[in-house]
Amino acid sequence: MTNKSFSLRLPEETENKLKMIAKATGRTKSFIALSAIEEYVDLQAWQIEGILRGLEQIEIGEVLSHEEVVKMWKERLGEGYLD
Repeated sequence: MTNKSFSLRLPEETENKLKMIAKATGRTKSFIALSAIEEYVDLQAWQIEGILRGLEQIEIGEVLSHEEVVKMWKERLGEGYLD
């Protein structure tokens, strides 16, 4: 995988936090920033993929009624949990 250069402007408060984290962990600011961006992007991609899968399921009719969902959760959590 090839790395690409990327620049951005940070609020001073954010840069100060970035410096503090880098110093405390012995990592570079670049490493901390890249880790944060990767984590954010991975989470957003996972959520969007889940939403798109859900929309596809709706289109083909793979849906549960409210009652079916409640029944399923009651079976998993125990009868008195959702009452």
